[in-house]
Amino acid sequence: MWAILHSEVVQLQRKIWHDRHLNEKQFQLGDWALLYDSRYKDFKGKLRTRLLGSYTMEKCNDNGLVLIGTIDEEGIPMLVNGH
Repeated sequence: MWAILHSEVVQLQRKIWHDRHLNEKQFQLGDWALLYDSRYKDFKGKLRTRLLGSYTMEKCNDNGLVLIGTIDEEGIPMLVNGH
């Protein structure tokens, strides 16, 4: 019984610490952004770029979903995770 209570206390402390260190990102329409390409996260190449891009924000939803389009307006808009 004591172990269950202790684990709940530890989980609550971790949640409080984690929530205190979160940085909320607020995107606005027309902001420019680079898109992180997670395919290359395991490669250790020093000169390999992991960012794609220059994109503009076309629509921002409350749940973190962002519609982005290329700056030159030639590409198809994509829905990406804003986090």
